[in-house]
Amino acid sequence: MHPLLCKIQHALASQLHEFRAYWVCLALLGISAKTVPFLWYALQQIGAGIALLILACALGWLATELFLKGPKLGSRGKAVLITGCDSGFGYHLAKRLDSEGYLVFAGCLFPEGQGATNLVRGSEKLHIVPLDVTDEQLVRDAVQYVKTNLKGYQLWAVVANAGVNIFLEFEWIRTEDVSRIFDVNVMGVVRTAKAFLPMLRNSRGRMVVVSSYAGRIASNMIVPYSMSKAAVISMADGLRREMKKWGVHVCTIEPFYYQTGINPSGFGSMMSKFERDVPEELRKDYGEYPEHAFQWFMGLLGRISRKNSLEVVDQMFCAVADREPKRHYRSDGFFNWLLYMSLFVLPSAAQDIACSFIEPHFRADEKSGLLLRCST
Repeated sequence: MHPLLCKIQHALASQLHEFRAYWVCLALLGISAKTVPFLWYALQQIGAGIALLILACALGWLATELFLKGPKLGSRGKAVLITGCDSGFGYHLAKRLDSEGYLVFAGCLFPEGQGATNLVRGSEKLHIVPLDVTDEQLVRDAVQYVKTNLKGYQLWAVVANAGVNIFLEFEWIRTEDVSRIFDVNVMGVVRTAKAFLPMLRNSRGRMVVVSSYAGRIASNMIVPYSMSKAAVISMADGLRREMKKWGVHVCTIEPFYYQTGINPSGFGSMMSKFERDVPEELRKDYGEYPEHAFQWFMGLLGRISRKNSLEVVDQMFCAVADREPKRHYRSDGFFNWLLYMSLFVLPSAAQDIACSFIEPHFRADEKSGLLLRCST
């Protein structure tokens, strides 16, 4: 195929994948409905507009997920640095990229820990890099280590994956804990990006920032986390525009809720942290609300969290390997995507109403000033 046609094909596949091909499918369905009488009659019976939209979304999702995966670049000569590889997404991505032939530098907070030990077991060239993204010196040391051990490879991608969270309402979280969340989730990404961007400019490579759906919509119990993830989404969008002239692509990974080690271990752990960190006077004001809120939140996580974290790893791999990369890689499932995309485009007032339906119902009593449970 002619190089120009090949590039057009790759760009088309990338754009269709980014927009999930919904409008393309909507147009095709509209044409088909006019030419197939039975289909048009069925759509009229259930409401043509709504039915057309639902079918377009469903078929667009299938077209994107099954048929429009963009072509991948080869791994030859490419190295990748990943932060936060002790466990979770970073650990599995390091294993995946190593198996695909990339030279992997796995940044680990505990380089002698079990996660790091398991990563190097059975691998001939994976490197464990001691890396705490809150420590400027360790980040500089990581840069030097990567440069020393490239051995003919180029640093193609940096995946800023390290992150932390505390599951408490905003008023209950200590200021120093909020600072810790930002130091890891935001400043850790800043330190990593600033340290490795010169190498990425030389290779015209990729900067991949792991964010979250929480960076788009903030819900109860994770406000500081949502703040930090919104910050890195903004950083990635702006940095992508600045780095375009260098040929460096910057994108985000935005997973839905997944069952990972960052989630709370249980109702008891949340309750004990609340009792330990929140002053007694404030605990009295909230009354029995925290117990109900924690039970509600754990139940919600159990219902909506997706179990297969390798779905996210697949998106992270695509961000590294896609020939025509997307701006945002989301891992969610069709119904979660449909729900949250609906909320994304709604005004704040509508988002507040939607969120209120799934929260425990408490209101402050005018006389006592305490939170009391509502009957409905």
